[in-house]
Amino acid sequence: MLCFFFATLTLLVCAESALSPPNIITRSQWDAHQPIGSFNGVVRPRFLAVHHSALPSRAVNTSDGIRKVQLIQKMHQVKNGWTDIGYHFLLDDVGDIFQGRPFFGDQPEQLSNTTVFYQGAQLFGLNQVSIGICVIGCYDNSPELYDNDTKTFLKCDDQLTDQQILALVNLLSWLSITFKISDRAIMGHREFNYANTNTQTRGTECPGKGILQTLPSILRMVHNLSLIHISEPTRLRRIS
Repeated sequence: MLCFFFATLTLLVCAESALSPPNIITRSQWDAHQPIGSFNGVVRPRFLAVHHSALPSRAVNTSDGIRKVQLIQKMHQVKNGWTDIGYHFLLDDVGDIFQGRPFFGDQPEQLSNTTVFYQGAQLFGLNQVSIGICVIGCYDNSPELYDNDTKTFLKCDDQLTDQQILALVNLLSWLSITFKISDRAIMGHREFNYANTNTQTRGTECPGKGILQTLPSILRMVHNLSLIHISEPTRLRRIS
């Protein structure tokens, strides 16, 4: 066991090797709708992209998370006209990790070292080589936005919870180790837009300042864990 003091986040966490990847709430468990049409192909993972949902508002518990993931899927399929929810994973306030797009073929819904992902709709120009992780909520420190879900104006000033941070580190660490992705290839959506010359639009602030200011500390943890768990997935737990 190796412990780190997450100074910038006032967390003390310990890493333990684990033979299994992070547990997820599967599509069948959150009662996902079926895809509309077919997917464009599978991902050859080279990058991990972190997003926020912007709206709807943050998900404060598991049941709220299920409802918000269902709403995001509906927005993506009905309003955007996409085959399915655009992200591969979504996180709620209490650290639940939800499966987004279905896995390729007839694979089990739980993650494994052989999981193959369908291409998402989350990183224009790089969907074929990226896995998208969305934190539910609005983290942009921007003026109030109207939330159709609650029919109210909401401030876009959410901050990551400790549980979300641990879930992000666990998921990003496992994905980076399993698919041999450098922590330097893990960025926020906005950072990819400015780095990718194939991206046509660069106006997004996703995943928002509230996540972008914390992401460097998260990636330092991912980097440290990748050094001590070259072939084994990593599970974190908070001890103080």
